Amino acid sequence: MAIVTNSYLGTFTGRIGNMVIYPLAGQIVARTIGKSYKKPTNNQLNSRMALKKMNVFLQDIKGFLKVGFELEAKGTTANAFNHALKYNRKHVTGTFPDVAIDYAKILVTKGNMPIVEKAKASLLTDRLKVSWDTEVIKGQTHQDDQVLLLAYFPGETGKTRIFTTSVRRSAGTYKFNLNRSATMRNAHLYLSFVSDDYKSISDSVYLGEVSWDKVAK
Repeated sequence: MAIVTNSYLGTFTGRIGNMVIYPLAGQIVARTIGKSYKKPTNNQLNSRMALKKMNVFLQDIKGFLKVGFELEAKGTTANAFNHALKYNRKHVTGTFPDVAIDYAKILVTKGNMPIVEKAKASLLTDRLKVSWDTEVIKGQTHQDDQVLLLAYFPGETGKTRIFTTSVRRSAGTYKFNLNRSATMRNAHLYLSFVSDDYKSISDSVYLGEVSWDKVAK
């Protein structure tokens, strides 16, 4: 490790090639990064697996996150995806190699608009129904807020996302069909609202996991 003094680097911190520069105890220090041949600890294995699984999941819904975490990223040096990863990476359970995402704690949108109340999802004979409370909070939510809905099917293939901005809060309900497939059985559902001008968005609400196999064919 080296201490950087009166350097042309100034107050720069970060990585350049295989060297990392960072503050430590009031000084700017630098160290090189090399390949480690030490056996990884259980904590390291857990952390790596958790990050890998979360990264794959968020990459699958990256388009949704551009809207969902846009306001979080505004005015910062990180993009929406990075903010989503930073918030959600802690929501992984289990120990290596049995590490899994806790979908109930995930946020696919994050903002300052109050979350919707009494939201739920239910299976009908041939489709899925999502409903919510249409009551508004003066100055914070509006009847013309747009619905954002995500249906995520985990697995190696057959992932499906459903986005909608054509339905308004005032509707109180939304029904839709999903294609049936052997690789698309269980869906995790998330509901959010965004203002018409996209300057305000709510945290997403997890509506639970539904088994699409139970829908009558």
